[in-house]
Amino acid sequence: RVVGAAKDLPPEGKNYSKRYDSGEDVDRVLELNAGTVERDNINIGDNVVVENL
Repeated sequence: RVVGAAKDLPPEGKNYSKRYDSGEDVDRVLELNAGTVERDNINIGDNVVVENL
């Protein structure tokens, strides 16, 4: 279930320094290519099925 989304984030580079908070406890994070959330109309509360990993 999608509990949050952060849009247009810059690359972190070698030194990870920023933390992003969903506002809820989570056990997974899914990183998507730019524009995917809008293109596929992904919204908070949606269920996401990941296939072919």
